[in-house]
Amino acid sequence: MISDPSHPLYGRGQRLSDEQIVELYAKLKDAELVGYKAGVSGTTVLNRVRAAGGEVFPPGHSRNRRRCHLALSAAEIVKLYQDGGLSGPQIAERCGCDASHIYRTLQEAGVPRRRSQEYYQQRRLAKKAGRGP
Repeated sequence: MISDPSHPLYGRGQRLSDEQIVELYAKLKDAELVGYKAGVSGTTVLNRVRAAGGEVFPPGHSRNRRRCHLALSAAEIVKLYQDGGLSGPQIAERCGCDASHIYRTLQEAGVPRRRSQEYYQQRRLAKKAGRGP
């Protein structure tokens, strides 16, 4: 890593200063995005952050991912899944999030996942009972 600003190869194509790169990385937590904006690679961003003593975040720590604040409690999700016979995607639609969040909530609650056959069988039974989705 060339960190001397007087070196001829320092910051070739770099559009932001090292300080700006470090600040932007602390805000966005995405090396590739910061690199794109700064005109350098994601690896260069991480190297500049490390050299400045900043915190480097693990992959996937980006704030660009949609955060899910569930509209239902874990107990309500479990009830809809087990008693209501709804699928993960159906519950996710009600919560306004991704099905992976629902399945993670169910896993944390110790609820085993159904096989698709079980889901459709429960759905048919629920429709017969008049409480179908």
